[in-house]
Amino acid sequence: MSTGADCSFKEREPSVWFYRIQNYPYGETEEYSEHGPFYSFKSAERHLEKRYSNPGGYMIDRHPDSTEEIDDEGALT
Repeated sequence: MSTGADCSFKEREPSVWFYRIQNYPYGETEEYSEHGPFYSFKSAERHLEKRYSNPGGYMIDRHPDSTEEIDDEGALT
C-alpha cells in the first residue's frame, strides 16, 4: 500500500542527487522534507526506502550532463 505522498528526485549536478518528499498529512500540506546530497540515484532511493513508507511513485529530474543510466521505472541499468 502506498501513502500517496508527492515525491521527486533531482540530479542537481552530474552524480549529485537530492529528493523531496511531501510531509504528513499527505495531500493536505504543501510542506516537504528534502534529503541529500547523495552521489548516486540508487543511494538516494535506498535512503528513501529506509526512512519512509512507499510514496507510490516519484518523478526523476536528471541533469542534462548526467552519465548515470536509469531505466523508465527508476531502476539503475
